[in-house]
Amino acid sequence: MYFGQNAFNLVMANIQPLVLLGIAIIGLVLLVQHKAAGVVMLIVAAIFAVGLVFNPNGAKDAMLSVFNTVIGGGTITGIVPHFLIL
Repeated sequence: MYFGQNAFNLVMANIQPLVLLGIAIIGLVLLVQHKAAGVVMLIVAAIFAVGLVFNPNGAKDAMLSVFNTVIGGGTITGIVPHFLIL
């Protein structure tokens, strides 16, 4: 078992209702203050937060795919890693 796996499991088991509660409270505060731009930004942030919290394996795969495309392929630096040379 990996280091910290029990702590990760404990946090992931309890984080879902806390994220939903936090999104709801922040949304209510922004609605009371009549800040439409804040509500729009909250919706965007909430989509990402819910995706990360409720589907951590899918989020990990998506982030690794983006990382491997950008960094692993050498597209930013123009340097191709030695294992990609045919």
